[in-house]
Amino acid sequence: MKIISWNVRGLGSRNKRRMVKDFLKTENPDVVMIQETKKEICDRRFVGSVWTARNKDWVALPASGASGGILIIWDSKNLRREEVVIGAFSVSVKFSLDGCGPLWISAVYGPNSPSLRKDFWVELFDIYGLTYPLWCVGGDFNVIRRSSEKMGGSSLTPSMRDFDSFIRECELLDPPLRNASFTWSNMQESPVCKRLDRFLYSNEWGLLFPQGLQEALIRRTSDHWPIVMDTNPFMWGPTPFRFENMWLNHTKFKENFRDWWSGFQGNGWEGHKFMRRLQYVKAKLKEWNKFSFGELKEKKKSILNDLANFDAIEQEGGLNPDLLSQRASRKGELEELILREEIHWRQKAKVKWVKEGDCNSKFYHKVANGRRNRKYIKELENERGLVLKNAESITEEILHIFEKLYTNPTGESWGVEGLDWSLFRKRVR
Repeated sequence: MKIISWNVRGLGSRNKRRMVKDFLKTENPDVVMIQETKKEICDRRFVGSVWTARNKDWVALPASGASGGILIIWDSKNLRREEVVIGAFSVSVKFSLDGCGPLWISAVYGPNSPSLRKDFWVELFDIYGLTYPLWCVGGDFNVIRRSSEKMGGSSLTPSMRDFDSFIRECELLDPPLRNASFTWSNMQESPVCKRLDRFLYSNEWGLLFPQGLQEALIRRTSDHWPIVMDTNPFMWGPTPFRFENMWLNHTKFKENFRDWWSGFQGNGWEGHKFMRRLQYVKAKLKEWNKFSFGELKEKKKSILNDLANFDAIEQEGGLNPDLLSQRASRKGELEELILREEIHWRQKAKVKWVKEGDCNSKFYHKVANGRRNRKYIKELENERGLVLKNAESITEEILHIFEKLYTNPTGESWGVEGLDWSLFRKRVR
């Protein structure tokens, strides 16, 4: 399960919502918790402008005028809502999740005013009593826990003591933050940086999700970094090469493919040459795809890398006026690029609908999702009869099987039954 928390500092701007929507499309979380929506009404249309309303459910704490506001959106295919509790500073949802008992997730937005913080801690203590034992709470607490969580250090304040006492008395785990030391900055030449945002969870949550990681993501907009809690961060590796049907619609595809196929030069047995030819064409296809279809994606990746570098420099001590100007310029470029990408895909979707009509329906999306789910390996029984459920052990077992397969040859030459390799001597026309 992937949970993202982000104080976006307002969602009134259409450009801001477009940036957030592109971010969520890229990250594809199961749950997103947004603080400071600054919106009194969060209806289906608004949710669709922030993420997507399809297969989503949500609950919101309305903003008070033009300040505050919390919005939790989740994937209703994976998580089923059982109960909702809305407080003055928090929104808590009880979910049922396949494979485990009910669990609670809370989004918080702590008050800036010291006079309101006492009420904030009382509310969180009450939620802890309600949500025990499986609880994860995240958001902008608007307070640091330790002096090291402010650039240059900080003296111990009553609010810091109260925060630490809350964590200790509720016996919550405070996992380290990867990729950054702080989650907020005032974005000035001599910045003030603090760690105001975090996830905390119960010991029982930690036992249920022992591989959970918390990390900061690239800050595209707002003065807060988005943070993510990923309960299963293990990656299976790069996706395999796949032929894309959209290539066939490109005016240059057939001509290019013919040139690549006939342009390969190789020696040896025909079967071996055929395999090498396929590898050659695959490399050419990947290169061509990147050039013809990946321009927007590569530009976006470059901008995000630059923004990550600017943020890293800021956390080390600050940005000079020139770098501040460059960061603002790159953010503007990202905003414009996301708008271009949205227009591109809207146009493409419209053309596809006109050409294929009802073929572009939910049925095909369901088929594709079902095929993807069937391919996913959730568990594997090895030769000794043990059922492996851990991703690393499954990967290790698969590698072991193929190592045995290819280090114990049968002594026969491999080939394809019934296939006449002489056919491939002929030049493709």
